[in-house]
Amino acid sequence: MPNRSVGRTALIVGLLCCCLAATVFVVRRGALDSSQKALIKAISRSGARPFLLRVSGAAHAPYRTPRRGVFDSPASAIAAVAHDVLARQSEVKTEKEGAHALALATLLTGKAAQSVVMLEDLTRSKDANAAVWNDLAVARHEAAIVTGDVRSLGAALAAVDRALMIDPNALEPRFNRAAILESLRIRAAAAVAWENYCRADTEAKSPWVAEAREHLSAAQEPSSQDLWSAAQRRIETVAPNDTAIVDAAIRAFPRDARSAGESLYLSAWGEAWLARRADAARSLALARLIGARLRVMNGEALLGDAVAAIDRAIAEGFGDSAARAHVTYREARLLVRDRKPREAVPILARAEHEFAAIRSPMALSARYYRAAALFDERHAEEATTQLASVWRWSAPEYFSLRAGVVGTRTPSGATG
Repeated sequence: MPNRSVGRTALIVGLLCCCLAATVFVVRRGALDSSQKALIKAISRSGARPFLLRVSGAAHAPYRTPRRGVFDSPASAIAAVAHDVLARQSEVKTEKEGAHALALATLLTGKAAQSVVMLEDLTRSKDANAAVWNDLAVARHEAAIVTGDVRSLGAALAAVDRALMIDPNALEPRFNRAAILESLRIRAAAAVAWENYCRADTEAKSPWVAEAREHLSAAQEPSSQDLWSAAQRRIETVAPNDTAIVDAAIRAFPRDARSAGESLYLSAWGEAWLARRADAARSLALARLIGARLRVMNGEALLGDAVAAIDRAIAEGFGDSAARAHVTYREARLLVRDRKPREAVPILARAEHEFAAIRSPMALSARYYRAAALFDERHAEEATTQLASVWRWSAPEYFSLRAGVVGTRTPSGATG
């Protein structure tokens, strides 16, 4: 009997141990399975979502453009959860949505490009759902913001379209489609997409609908680019001595007017001059008028001095040299605009040399943009030296150029 009692006790103890172990496993497993939900909850409760686009499953929080380091700092509530998930990678990988959680955590710690790769891997699975494709769109959009690569925005649009093919009723990709079109500056299509979202989201007093309506209202208003384009068309129809329209455009768009004179109209003159076309005189007259009015209205002198350098070059028989310099400069500026600094640097150097040969202050402008491109190529020391020389040799009346030098201290800092 004692032996039988001992055996029974051992059996009961063994069963209890097994139950306890199973309970611990289930509890632990449940905790691991909450990684994706924990990330979504952190975004939903943050008070300010880190991305313009909607992450799948996250509740509404106002979007505020994050300051550098706010969301990718361990001090951030969102990043704290994300860092915890990444610290448990080996365990999180065993979860049902573990790979998705790791990709989202990577995105939330500021590594958009790495997150894109991880989410693209997930989309190759036959089980990839709309949420994965939607979050891939979020990551691609964030990568586009970081790199300025418009192709990433196109890829983000393709991802949300795939998400909507899988689940036509999903609201996140529908919202994100409108936001991506807005980022692409396709205003008419964005407005239609925002309207479609407002119709699809039937939740009473939905904060997402309220936000979408704000975007819709903005998309339906003329953009600053639209207004400048209209002003530019008016400038191009005025008589050479009609200053009222030009003055109005300069007051409203001083930077655009100056930039059009320096880059657009002078290069148009150069192309027409080299082709011996009659419209060369008209382009030069427009640049001359804008330059003269800039000098009168706010003292800005670079464009006027550039036109004077052309006049001098023509008088001295070097009109072709001046024309080639401005055409070269335009070619380089387009490369800068398209974020191709490596290709732009040697062409800007050539433009600077050509401008210097005709004693044009545009040589300083070419050097300034070359410095900005060098910053983008991570040649900070050389770029800083070039900026210092632009400041040293530029006239005090070259206000915009000198302001650009002051503002260009980091990669992609140059504008104008």
